[in-house]
Amino acid sequence: MNNIVTGTKKAYIRVSTEEQNYDRQREALKNEGCTVFYEEKISGTKRNRPELNRMLDELEEGDTVFVVEISRLSRSSIDLQNIVATIGEKKADIVSLNDKWLDTTTPSGKMVFTVMSAVVQFERDMISERTKDGMKSAKKRGSKIGRPKAENKKVDRAIQLYLDNQKTKVYSVNEICRLTEITKPTLYKHLRERGLME
Repeated sequence: MNNIVTGTKKAYIRVSTEEQNYDRQREALKNEGCTVFYEEKISGTKRNRPELNRMLDELEEGDTVFVVEISRLSRSSIDLQNIVATIGEKKADIVSLNDKWLDTTTPSGKMVFTVMSAVVQFERDMISERTKDGMKSAKKRGSKIGRPKAENKKVDRAIQLYLDNQKTKVYSVNEICRLTEITKPTLYKHLRERGLME
C-alpha cells in the first residue's frame, strides 16, 4: 500500500513526435489524482528537456511525480538514476504506473531503486577506472597531464559525460561541450592524451 501523499501529485508527460498526442497519458494520470501537468514533445534521448527541468525545479517537499512508464522519463539507466536522485533530494517521490518497481512511496520501491542505483554506480566506477588507466598510459607515453584546477574539472566532467554517452547516447558531443564550457578540439585532445581515443 502506498504512503499518503502529503504534497501535490504532479504528472510528467512526454511524446516523441508531433503526430502523437498526450491524451492517453493525461487520462491515466488524471485518474491517479494528478493536478499539475508538465507536457512536452521531444525525444527521450535528449536530457535537456525544458518541461522536465521546470518540473524538477518546481518540486517541493512531499510532492509525488507520476509517469505512465519510465520510458517517458528517461531512455537510460544512468539518466533515470540522476533524475530520481534529484527528485529524492527535493524530498519528493516518484511513481511509474506501468513499472511497479519504480515507486519510492513504498519501502519495497525504495529498496529496488537503491539496488538499481548501486548497479548504475558500479557502471560509473568502471568507466572512471578506465579513465584512470588511460591517464596512466598517457603518463607512460610522456603526455603532459597537469592542467589548472578549473580546467581540470571541466575536462574531467566532459570526459565522464563522453564515456557515459558511449552507452546511453543521451548527449551529442556539441551538447557535452556546451554543458562543460570546453571546445570540441579540447575534448578530443584530452581523450587522445588519456588513451581513450585514437
